[in-house]
Amino acid sequence: MVFSLKPRPTQTLDDAGVVQKAIDNALRDAFSRPDAERDWPPRARPTVDDETALKDDAAFARFIADATKDYDPIAYDVCGIVEVRAARRPDGLVRLGCYIRNTAAETPRGERNRGQRDAFRHIGDARLSVSILAGEVEPIEILPVPRDYQYDRRVWGVGHNTSVVVNRRGGIAETRALARFEQTRIATQDKPEACFSELAIDPIGVLTRIEGAMREYLHFWRDQVIGQNRLHLTSAELVECRNDLGGFEAEVQRLLHGVAALQADPHLLEAFKATNRVFGRLARAYKSWRLFQIAFIVTQLPALAIREGIRGGKTQAGASVDWSDCLDVADVLWFRTGGGKTEAYLGLTCCAMLYDRLRGKTGGVTAWLRLPLRMLSVQQLQRAMGVIWEAEAERKQLL
Repeated sequence: MVFSLKPRPTQTLDDAGVVQKAIDNALRDAFSRPDAERDWPPRARPTVDDETALKDDAAFARFIADATKDYDPIAYDVCGIVEVRAARRPDGLVRLGCYIRNTAAETPRGERNRGQRDAFRHIGDARLSVSILAGEVEPIEILPVPRDYQYDRRVWGVGHNTSVVVNRRGGIAETRALARFEQTRIATQDKPEACFSELAIDPIGVLTRIEGAMREYLHFWRDQVIGQNRLHLTSAELVECRNDLGGFEAEVQRLLHGVAALQADPHLLEAFKATNRVFGRLARAYKSWRLFQIAFIVTQLPALAIREGIRGGKTQAGASVDWSDCLDVADVLWFRTGGGKTEAYLGLTCCAMLYDRLRGKTGGVTAWLRLPLRMLSVQQLQRAMGVIWEAEAERKQLL
């Protein structure tokens, strides 16, 4: 079917009976079958008394045809049309809607088999495929939220009681009974590497390289993303972007605090090196931390050093830093499923355990682990036990 839309503010077109003709043909074929439901009188519904009727498909078909020949099938008047609606928007674009409408009237109350009749008046397993023959497909404007500036907010089609897949190049939109979303694989930065072996020998050097990479990204963010507005953000979105930049600047500063804590406390430095030896043995398929993992661990190190009264230190550049208020903040580590959160918090826990022993602690609690799901608890406990086992082996070498 081809619909030609005129340049009017609003208009509605239908299929002029094409869909109804197809429905009528399908119903006619269905009601002519011997196994179509009949309007049986009381106690007239047949039963299979002769087992030969169940011998094979052909025998059963003959039994059904003979049993139903004197009764009329229950016919249901299913009615439907395809309707196209067009509305011109203030910006000159035209919003198109294409619908399959069930126009069957509801069975009047009190009529026999009303519920059954209406139950079979649904149009199921329907599907629409629409091609735009003239014009270009534009995304649907959704309510802009400045905080979402990092995401692609374009929506190319909206389904009603269905989902829709749009091929923008071909101008084709097709409905799908089940919603589908193609999620691209999330990849994080992996340079510079944070290798276990290097961190176990020269952690300050590795962390200094990571800090340098973070500062390079900081400059790119400030100069290109915000200064030149390379993402073409609105003024409200730029405000949110600047707020996120401020948060990242704070993360860089916290990383510096962690490095300074390692330099200020020899026991903490040794525990950190030992932690990397532990995970170097445990992570057989990997040779390095993911950057968010090592950054998280290092930013928490001042909270360990302060247990020994170390409230500040100096950076590599000689600047004094203070983390006396680090225990006033509780951090939440969030990353997508499968991203490595477990290794991050177990790495910090391992460092804390070894640090406790190196500073003379012989008993008590270092960390609490509380998990919300039973199966998750079992799996996480197994991984934690592996870390504790290797940490104990490392402790024997240290003490």
